[in-house]
Amino acid sequence: MKKTSHTDINSTTGRRNKYEIWAQILDLCSREPSHLSRILQKIRLKTSLCKEYLLFLLERNLLETIEKENDRGISYQTTLRGKEALNEFFNLITKFFTPKKKFSRSSI
Repeated sequence: MKKTSHTDINSTTGRRNKYEIWAQILDLCSREPSHLSRILQKIRLKTSLCKEYLLFLLERNLLETIEKENDRGISYQTTLRGKEALNEFFNLITKFFTPKKKFSRSSI
């Protein structure tokens, strides 16, 4: 059975809500520290909105910044608290919103 990634959970409408975007950022930055440009590329957000979401996650200690001497710029990494939040989010979504049984229109 294929293990579902945190980034596999998206709205059925194609538009993501802020919770899904936060989860995608946390998931991406939990795999490896990521620069703003990588986050923008992978998550596909406008720069201003991405910065707003990064600040939100940083203020809640779900992300942390990393500055390396041999690297330009700041990288973002998911904290232990952020990983716990991501797992809780994923568990809630899969528990309550994973299709288990198909209903016909006549049974509703």
